[in-house]
Amino acid sequence: MLIEHAIEVVVQNNLRWYAAEVARGESPPCCSHCAGLDYRDATPKSRTTPQQTIKSFTQMLEDGWGSCADICAWDCAVMRAKDGLDALVIPIEMEPGYFHTFIGVPDPREQGGLRLEDPTAEWTGHTCSACAVRLANEESPSWSR
Repeated sequence: MLIEHAIEVVVQNNLRWYAAEVARGESPPCCSHCAGLDYRDATPKSRTTPQQTIKSFTQMLEDGWGSCADICAWDCAVMRAKDGLDALVIPIEMEPGYFHTFIGVPDPREQGGLRLEDPTAEWTGHTCSACAVRLANEESPSWSR
């Protein structure tokens, strides 16, 4: 699918940015939530134009928010770079013209199986361990540029 390829281009750009930050001695954020970014729905009803842009991590930092595709593209890059996971972004058509994206990661319980993760769920029931501690302590995001 073309949308998968388009998202993968952004994942690769995010991987390059991540590697450059690490090479400079920086510690990039472990997820979009830890970066202090907001999630915004990008359904056709919420968009002001018929097009949607898949933003890089640096563009999300500038805007302060990202859609599910933007967030998945960053979180997938981090899972590959930091955790060494064979993660991939999987768009699923929820209604005609509207895709919600998930991250597919190998499921150790299922040989050859994938577990789908929805990083946008982090804003309601966060799964990132660094964010769980931060949220429990009511601290602000752990990363800033």
